[in-house]
Amino acid sequence: MSLRVFAEAIEGRGIDDLGMRDATYAVIWKHKNGSEGTGRLEFAPGGLSVEGRNEGLPVHFHVPYGEVESFRLTRVTGERLQSRPTLVLDLVGGETMRIASLDQPGIVSEVADRLSALRPAERCLARATVCGWSG
Repeated sequence: MSLRVFAEAIEGRGIDDLGMRDATYAVIWKHKNGSEGTGRLEFAPGGLSVEGRNEGLPVHFHVPYGEVESFRLTRVTGERLQSRPTLVLDLVGGETMRIASLDQPGIVSEVADRLSALRPAERCLARATVCGWSG
């Protein structure tokens, strides 16, 4: 008996192909503990890099693309940050991260477009899918 495992599709374009490596955005975010932070969001190799301040303290964290199960632009008042257009990332394990722009409302749409353009293999970052048993 053997376990068949395969990685997600490898076709498509990656971060380098889309010129994302240098893209940074001034954002407000809410993640894990529910307090708002402000700072910079960046498309980095392997995931989103967030750096800034949360409750007056310096913060830096990384959200691997493989942990982003889905994302959506929300119109729900209770999900928006400071009444701004907000991108909601649904993460593995049931957590969510919300992102809104500090200065340019179109940024959340651009971030959503760039996440959509990532090929599944990069978004899922070597996360394997168990297809079944054979043997």
